Amino acid sequence: MIGKYIVALGISMILLAQVANAQVLDSGNFIRLSIVPNIVDKEDPLPTFFVYVTDSRGNPVIASEDLEVSLVSSDSSVASVRSSVIISKGEYFTTGKIQINGAGTGEIKASYGGQRVSAEVTVLDVSEATEEFSLAVRMPAASMLTGTSMPISVFLSNSDGDAVVAPFDVPIQVQYDQNLIKAVLPDKISAGSIYAVGKITSLQKSGNAWIRLDALGIEQQIATSVKVAADKPYSLLLKALPGNVTALDRSFYLYAGLLDETGAPAKAEEDTNVKIYSNMTTNVARQEVLEESLVIRIAKGDFGSFKTVPLDIIDPDYEAVFAFSAAAEGLQPVQTYMNLTSAETAPSISILRTFIESISTVGEDSKLIATIQFKDENGTLYARPPGAQTPEAISSNIQALQVTNVGFFGGSHTYALVDLKTGFKSDTVRLVGAVAGFGSANTTINVVTKQPSKTTIFNPVNDVRFNSDGRSDLYVVLLDDSDRVVKAEKNTQFLLTPIGEIQDIAGGQSYAHFDFARKQLGQGGNLTITAIPVGVESDVDLESSLSVEVKEDSAATVQLIPAFRDIVSLKGTQQIMAVQLLDSVGNPYRALADVSVSLTSSDPDIIDVDQQVKIAKGSSYTVLTVYAGGMEGAATITASATNFASSSIGVKSVLVPLPLSITPSLPKAETNRDLTLTVNSEPGAKLTWKLPAQVKVVEMDEEVAADGTAELVVIPLTPEDVIVEVEGRKSGYFANKVTYSSGVEVVVQNLQVQLVPYSDQLVPGEVSTIEVKVTDDRGTPVEGVGLEWTVTNAETLSMSAKSDANGIGTLEIMTQDMSDVNISVKASKNGFAEATGSTIVAAPVIEKEVQEEEEFFQGIPSWYLYIGLVGGVAAVAFMRFTSMKKFSIRKLDSSQQSNDSDKVNQT
Repeated sequence: MIGKYIVALGISMILLAQVANAQVLDSGNFIRLSIVPNIVDKEDPLPTFFVYVTDSRGNPVIASEDLEVSLVSSDSSVASVRSSVIISKGEYFTTGKIQINGAGTGEIKASYGGQRVSAEVTVLDVSEATEEFSLAVRMPAASMLTGTSMPISVFLSNSDGDAVVAPFDVPIQVQYDQNLIKAVLPDKISAGSIYAVGKITSLQKSGNAWIRLDALGIEQQIATSVKVAADKPYSLLLKALPGNVTALDRSFYLYAGLLDETGAPAKAEEDTNVKIYSNMTTNVARQEVLEESLVIRIAKGDFGSFKTVPLDIIDPDYEAVFAFSAAAEGLQPVQTYMNLTSAETAPSISILRTFIESISTVGEDSKLIATIQFKDENGTLYARPPGAQTPEAISSNIQALQVTNVGFFGGSHTYALVDLKTGFKSDTVRLVGAVAGFGSANTTINVVTKQPSKTTIFNPVNDVRFNSDGRSDLYVVLLDDSDRVVKAEKNTQFLLTPIGEIQDIAGGQSYAHFDFARKQLGQGGNLTITAIPVGVESDVDLESSLSVEVKEDSAATVQLIPAFRDIVSLKGTQQIMAVQLLDSVGNPYRALADVSVSLTSSDPDIIDVDQQVKIAKGSSYTVLTVYAGGMEGAATITASATNFASSSIGVKSVLVPLPLSITPSLPKAETNRDLTLTVNSEPGAKLTWKLPAQVKVVEMDEEVAADGTAELVVIPLTPEDVIVEVEGRKSGYFANKVTYSSGVEVVVQNLQVQLVPYSDQLVPGEVSTIEVKVTDDRGTPVEGVGLEWTVTNAETLSMSAKSDANGIGTLEIMTQDMSDVNISVKASKNGFAEATGSTIVAAPVIEKEVQEEEEFFQGIPSWYLYIGLVGGVAAVAFMRFTSMKKFSIRKLDSSQQSNDSDKVNQT
C-alpha cells in the first residue's frame, strides 16, 4: 500500500506553560549578587561572592539550564574577579572568590540577559580594620595627701580613647614606688570586661610616686605618677601688718604661719617657735626691743600666730624699708618687708581712699587681723583725717571668715585694727573695709580647710559602661581646695542620683563605692549623675555632678553574615555563611587569638548549621555551612563566642517549584503514530497526567526514574490539537505543572487486511466462522475500522461492522452444497486508505476412510478405486472389514483434486 501524508498548515508544537525556572530571567525573575563578608581587612581570607536568581518576591529559583553570568570589577586596584561564572542546571546559585589587591572600596558587577546588578566590597588596611589597643589608666586626682586612698582603673582603649571590651583575659603586672604608695590592682582585665579597678594608698612620705602597668597579653605598657603631699608644715609664711607705717604709729603686727609643700596652710604638728630677725635700728625701736630675741610661737594644731611689735620713731620724717626674716627648725625660711614713710596731712578729705589689707591665705579655725588705712589715689599714706569715724568691716562669707572686732583709729595711728576668725568652710572671701565719708576698700582672703571641701565623681572609663556581669561602678572621692584626695573627718553619707543608692564615706576614709546595675539608670543616653551629701549637718558644698553618656554595649560582636536569607528546603542543600568579628563601630576586628565560635539552630530539623567553627588569629572571619532539612519553615541561627557579644539571624527554608519540562519525540504530533513525551524532573517525583480523549495511551510512567526521566507514549487518533498536562510533586518542592500542546498532522496510512477461517474444514449445514484482522503499516491492530462483507454461495449468519480494539472482525456463514464460497471484505477508516481482503473457500468433497486389516489393504487392486471415483459411488460396503469406520467429509483443494485425477489417468 502507498501511504499519503497530509501536512497541517500554520501550527507548530509549543509549550503553553513552562515553569519559571525554564528561562530564569523571564517572567519576573532576577539575577542577584552578594559578597560575604563585604567589609574585610586586607589580611583576611578572600571574601566570597554569590550569584543567584530569585523571583520577584526574593524566593530562590532553580535554573533549568546552565546560566553564564558575566562579572567585572570597577576598580581592580582594590578587588578583581573572574570574568564569568555559571549557575549550573538544577542549582540556584554559584560562588567564587574575590581577589583583594589593596585598601579601598570596589564594586563588583554581574550581568546576564540584559540585567545588571552590583555589590560593594570594602577593604581596610590593618590600622583601620583592627582596633590597635593600648593600655590606659585613670585616677580621680593627680595628687593626694599622705595616709589617704583613692581608686585607680585600668582598661584597654582604642585610638579614640574609648574603652573597649577585653577580647580575652589580659594579665596586668603593676610596679610602683613603694616608698610613697601602695598599689593594689587585679592581676588581669577579665575577658569580656571593660575595665578593672584597684586602689592606691599613700604612705607617710611626700613626693611624686610612679606607677607602671604592663599588659602582658597585648605587649602594652603605660606609666603614670601621683603626687603625694604631706599634711604637715614644710615652710614658713611671714607677713607684716600693716605693710606701711609712719612715725605716728606706735606698733605693728607680724604674722608667722606654716605652709605645706604645696603652699597651702599647714597645721603645726607640735608647738613651733618661729624666730624673727630684722634690720630695724634704735631710730624706730627701743633698745630693749631690739635686744630681745623676737619669737612668734605657733601652738600645736594652729596654722599661725600674731605678735605685736612696738615702735618708737623719733623723727617724724624718717623713712626706711625694714626686712624681716623668719626661721624655724626643719622649715624653709621666709622673708618679708615693711615700709616706714612719713605721714601726710590730707589737704582735702575728698582725695582720700580707704585701704584694707590682710593675709592672703589662711587655714581653718584661725585668728587673724586686717588693717584699714587711708591713702590717696597715688598710694600715699595719710594720718587719720579729722572727722574719720570708726570703720566697719564686712565678710562676704561669715561661715568661712567672721569679723569679731573692729578697732578705731588711735589718736596718732594711721590704721584701725580688724580682728577676724576663720570657720570650717573653705572659700575665697571678700573682706570689705569702709569708713563713713571716705568710701570703702576690699581685699580677698583665701580660707582653706583641711576638711574635705569638695567631691568628684570618679568613673573608671570616660562613659558609663557595663562589664560582662551587666554592672558598673562609680566612686565619690573627697578632695580639698587643692584638688588633693583627703580623709573624711567624720562619717558622711552621699545619695547618688539617678542611680538612687546611698553610701557612706566613713571617718578616716577618702571615697565611697557605688556598684549598680544597668536598669538603675533608666533609659540611659546622656545624663547627669549627682552626688548629694545627706544626713544631719550635711555639707551641701560637697555636692558634685558628672555629665556622662551611658553606652549600652560597645563590645566586639561575633556577627553572622548570610549570602541570602533563604535556603532551598531540599534536604542536603547547603549554603555558605560568614561569621565575622566586628568592633564597636562595625569594622572588622582581627582576632588577637584563635576564637572558637559556637553555633546553634532553633530548629535543626528545618535548618541546621556547623556546631563550631574557628576564626584564626589575625583574621576577622571564617565561613560555616548551613544545611536544609528538607521541609519548609524558618529557624534562628545564633553565634556566640567567649568575650564577644553574640548575634542571631533568621533564615528561611523555602520551597521552590519542582523542575519539570517535556521533550516530544516528534516536532509535531501525527495521527495514528506514536508520540513520546519525555519528562525531565527530579528522580522520585510523582506524576499526574491529564490527557485528551482523542489519543490512545500506549505507555504512561507515573514516577520519574532514577535517571530523571519519565515517558508518556500516545497515539493521536484525530486531527484535533493534542494538549497534555502533567503535574509533578515531590517533598521539598512546590508542585509544578507543565503543558505540552501541538497541532496534529494528518497522516494517511495503509490498512492491512487478513482473512483467516477458524477451521480449515467446512461442513455443509454447519456454521463456519471467518476472522478478519486489520493492522496498519507497522502491523499494529487498528480499532474502529469499518468492514463491508461480500459472501457468495453461502448463507451469512452474522458479520462485524467494525474492528475491535485488537483490530479483529468476524463473519459467520453456512454452506448447503458443494459449491466454492467467495468471501471479500472492504476496510475503511479516516486517516487510512481503504483496503480489501478476499478469499475463496473451495467446494467440499466426500472421502471414504476405511480401516482394514493390513493384509486387506495390501491386496486391493487399483482399479477398485478408479471405479469408485468415476462412478461417484457415495459409499461401498465391505463385509470382510474386521471393524467399520464412519465417513468424514473434507474439503479438497484444486491441487489435491488434480493430483488424484492424475493418478486415475495414470492408472
